[in-house]
Amino acid sequence: SSYDSIGCEWMRAPNPINPSLGPIGTDEEINRCHPEGTRVPAREYNPLEREWCREQALNPSWVHTVGPYKNAWSAGEEWLMTTGKAVYDRSTSAFICCIAADFLVDQVDQILKDVKVDELGILTLVRNDENGTVVVSSPKFDPKSTKDTITVDELSHETGVDLAMFGEIKSLVNFSANFSAFAHNDDDYIISAYPIPTVPEKNDSTYRPEYFAIFSLSKASRLTP
Repeated sequence: SSYDSIGCEWMRAPNPINPSLGPIGTDEEINRCHPEGTRVPAREYNPLEREWCREQALNPSWVHTVGPYKNAWSAGEEWLMTTGKAVYDRSTSAFICCIAADFLVDQVDQILKDVKVDELGILTLVRNDENGTVVVSSPKFDPKSTKDTITVDELSHETGVDLAMFGEIKSLVNFSANFSAFAHNDDDYIISAYPIPTVPEKNDSTYRPEYFAIFSLSKASRLTP
């Protein structure tokens, strides 16, 4: 197996914790990296050459989540999520490393099945991204049965939530007012949504939800014997 290096020129950016320290990395660290675009064998793996590490290091106040994506090291249809955060020295503010933990999307799917409050409803976990990437949707979307990720638009015929409504949901998270849980009730669906992680009690300019948990209940399902 192999991967494409993004290089380590990004480490010349100012230290985001304390810009007076200069760049994030040293010339020695940067020169040890494979140049951008180099195909690197897995045995020479360097996390500094990966986009997920770069994003963590440049934005250290956030917990970063990547995925869902297919497990490149597995021969089966295995989907993963990765979450992690950059580590900076508390005393010196120097960059130490990036950390990340992988978990199976199947595990998230099982959690949704365990917590669903209504057997007729659909509980969907959606990434807070431009397209509304669906992580899991119980019971309508099984990640094992697909070769590609799907978006809220592609599942809207089951959940009643399209990209436009997802945009409304995302717009409720702002820093000018207290958050109110999203609630929608029309002729076809009852829908509610809430951000994950939850909105902090005190204003935090670094807060951003990684996901939205969306519960959809079709009124037609209530009428079906």
